[in-house]
Amino acid sequence: MQLSPTIFRKTISSRKLIYALWSLAALVVAITKAAPHRHNNYIIFRSSFYHFSSFQPLYLSYPSEHHDRFLYGPVFPILFAPFALLPDFIGMFLWLCLSVAGCLWAVRMLPTTEKKKITILWIAFLDLYTALCMQQLNVLIGACILLSFIMVEKKREWAAALFIALGTLTKIYGIVGLVFFPFAAKKGRYLAWLFLWFGIIGFLPILLGGGSYVFEQYSSWIDCLGGKNTENFFSLSQNVSLLGIVRKVSGSTEYSDLLLLLPGIVLFALPFIRFRQYRSTTFRMNILASTLLFTILFSTGSESSTYIIALLGVGIWFAHPARGKVNWLDIALLVGTLLLSSLSPTDLFPAAIRKNVIQPFAMKALFPSFIWIKICIDLLRTNFVSTETNTQRTQTNDSN
Repeated sequence: MQLSPTIFRKTISSRKLIYALWSLAALVVAITKAAPHRHNNYIIFRSSFYHFSSFQPLYLSYPSEHHDRFLYGPVFPILFAPFALLPDFIGMFLWLCLSVAGCLWAVRMLPTTEKKKITILWIAFLDLYTALCMQQLNVLIGACILLSFIMVEKKREWAAALFIALGTLTKIYGIVGLVFFPFAAKKGRYLAWLFLWFGIIGFLPILLGGGSYVFEQYSSWIDCLGGKNTENFFSLSQNVSLLGIVRKVSGSTEYSDLLLLLPGIVLFALPFIRFRQYRSTTFRMNILASTLLFTILFSTGSESSTYIIALLGVGIWFAHPARGKVNWLDIALLVGTLLLSSLSPTDLFPAAIRKNVIQPFAMKALFPSFIWIKICIDLLRTNFVSTETNTQRTQTNDSN
């Protein structure tokens, strides 16, 4: 029996199928990572709760308990408490389920069509699995960034501010949600909610752990992140970014990352001066895609498991082409991303190329970097309002 193109299209267009695959990924990862030495990051998260509960330093190494160090904000151990108090397998499984459910909910809430949401979920699927295998927070951070945008779109300033505060005070990446401020309808209310939520959530550890201890942990967190930046320069598993490509290919420590970061910020920020384009949904969705990619491509802390954030951006970009239609360059960039970025951490990719080319030179970031640059150029050059109006007019004529 042959699988006809029509049946194939209907299959991959099924919301139930992609939802089932995302949900199944949580169960598969929980089972395959059940052995103690295979869920190190979950152990780090669980240990952070017990360290906080006993007023121990959060940011020291504890080699007798786990490898690596805890790097998230002092708020995180409190939020992780419901999972830390459960047996390991159950806690880890529920943690992975929460990650998947949070990200699915965020994508489901995007102001776009069902078909485009399914496209985004398919494009991000492999990197979702990679992130789940590391039991990382990145899936939920991606969801927080999406939701900070979505709630601005829905004019729910209180909720947008909540997700920014949650994302920032657990992992600093969440702060990029602030870039959606220009799209907010009631900017004064938005700022008021930001101050309120940062105050409430930031004060929560102080309420439970005492002022002197928690202030010391906040200070240590900032110091830890600053020191980690230099450590990441030539790490095989870190600095998987546009910054990392230049650093690792050149092999140089003589220049500052600001040499790339400042032009990157300018290129990222310039589209925001195109105020007349704000009323285009496609323009705003491309801003969202640019933000998700920028967060990863300009961070020395980027690693393979953070690319769920970037691939959500790739999916949003591909589902919302600037000129209304996907062209051959878009397809080539997407294929390159899926092969070199999404597949490279898996056993389906040749190990020799992964170990000798992809990892040493941060090539996982190559095609996402091309996509980000293309998004920025499109955001500066394309008349999104005109393109959107013409597309809607064509669709209306076709329906008549």
